[in-house]
Parts: sequence; C-alpha cells; structure tokens
Amino acid sequence: MRIQPIDVNGEPGFASFEGDVLRYIAGLHVAGGRVVEINIVANPEKMRHLSGAAPLGDQAPLGDQAPAGDAVSAGSVDPA
Repeated sequence: MRIQPIDVNGEPGFASFEGDVLRYIAGLHVAGGRVVEINIVANPEKMRHLSGAAPLGDQAPLGDQAPAGDAVSAGSVDPA
C-alpha cells in the first residue's frame, strides 16, 4: 500500500494506492489549525475520473505519477 499527499477540493488530503490502483481518497477539513473532519471516498464510481481509479478487480495502471512526497490534485471528489 502506498499513501500519497494530494489536494482534495482545495484542502489537504491523501490517496491510498494498492500497487498502481487507487483504492481511496481522504480529504481533511482543517479549521483553527486542527483537523475537524475527514471525508473518505472509496466508491470506484465516484473516483472513476481520477487517474489510477479502477472498479474492484480491475488493475488499471496509474497514469502520470508524481514523485514520492510530491502533492497532486484529486480535483473534485463528491464525498456523498
């Protein structure tokens, strides 16, 4: 498993990968210097537009990967 820092809807977060397959995105809502909310999206249908996201069982290769430690953007992810 690999965790990569990302921006989620303009806020800090991270993506979790199993091999090159995106398994979930976590967005952190920070207020007053503290994490006050964590939104996790693991539904492959909601992450379909993101590079590396694949329905369960599929092994889609991840597109352009950022070097380890570099933040990338998840764009818009609907946590609902």
